[in-house]
Amino acid sequence: MPAEDHEWLKILASAIVGMFTGLIADPVRGLIQSRIDLAKMQNAVMWDFSNLSKPAMAVHDGKLPAWKFWLGVELPGFDYYWEKNRELFYTNQRMVLLRVQCEVVKRLRALVENKQQTPDDAMQKLWEVLVSVKIIHEPTIWERLIQRLFHRAPHNKQ
Repeated sequence: MPAEDHEWLKILASAIVGMFTGLIADPVRGLIQSRIDLAKMQNAVMWDFSNLSKPAMAVHDGKLPAWKFWLGVELPGFDYYWEKNRELFYTNQRMVLLRVQCEVVKRLRALVENKQQTPDDAMQKLWEVLVSVKIIHEPTIWERLIQRLFHRAPHNKQ
């Protein structure tokens, strides 16, 4: 075989390897990037809920009026990712649940602002949201029994 034929075989082999690498690597890279984006989104939304839990605890402890709490309710992480990667909120079960909870918080704020719900009633529903996303620890039956038996104040773990 002449040297030219070997050169064409090398070029052909290189092109075939490049094509298969592109066909395999791009979807794998996309999958990895999607997982990274989901993790960032989840962290940002959980950070939003965490930031809500601190003043919510102050309301619970009587250190902050409920109406004042609702003036500062924001979900910047959720808002950012909702505008940037809305479709990812529908691809993961955890993100679907977090999206629903974020929408509940936004609806509660709107209801309080429009005076369609009292701030205290909205706080009760917000508390349920924070418990459901595991930001606020809800005492187990055993912990509640111990608290009643020994008359201890409830201890909220975060």
